[in-house]
Amino acid sequence: MYFYYFIIAIIIYLFEFNFLSGFATDTAISGHGGDIRERELVAWAPDEKLEHHLSIEDISHDGQWDQFATNERLFGVTTDFDEELYTTKLDKSDPSFRAKEAHARKLAAEIEGVNSFLSLI
Repeated sequence: MYFYYFIIAIIIYLFEFNFLSGFATDTAISGHGGDIRERELVAWAPDEKLEHHLSIEDISHDGQWDQFATNERLFGVTTDFDEELYTTKLDKSDPSFRAKEAHARKLAAEIEGVNSFLSLI
């Protein structure tokens, strides 16, 4: 008999927080009562003792960025990353490679030059 009540309690709980309907709001999931109050924001400041750079811009890289070399130099971490596992291998000997590369660079420049927020207005 107790098992029956236990199952009913679980089902009620799941329905109450919309878990069985497939959708639940953040408030329902967290169980927060909805009492929203504003808080004063506090600016983050790095620990004074931190010796490592915190930004790519803080590291001199002469226009080239190699995250793996930087991680190895700063943190002693090495990787076995193989780009070909995540992307299509380019055949640079293909006669149309230069034209495709130029087209890709042109598209990238157009995309990077667009202010995406303003383009939506």
